[in-house]
Amino acid sequence: MDAIRKKMQSLKSETDHLYANIARYENETKEANDQVNRYECDIRDYGKKIQTYECDFDETNDKLTKTRLIGDEGEGPEDRRGGCQRPFASYHADGGGEQEGRN
Repeated sequence: MDAIRKKMQSLKSETDHLYANIARYENETKEANDQVNRYECDIRDYGKKIQTYECDFDETNDKLTKTRLIGDEGEGPEDRRGGCQRPFASYHADGGGEQEGRN
């Protein structure tokens, strides 16, 4: 009888230990699934932001292209040299803000 009682107690403690492990693993799984859901929401939000930025970029790029085409139609060949025709100011560390050629 004592052997059966000891075996029953041993099985009960082993079963309780296994139930505790199951509960712990279920809790860890739930927490991991919650974290995955948060990450998926973040990824979805970032995807929406990226899509918005891409649309804004495309619109801006289209406006830039259209503006360049309109600007190129009004220019003559002498105006297409690019940049400003006036000399620009050059700032030197030792000379302050003097223009080139005016030392």
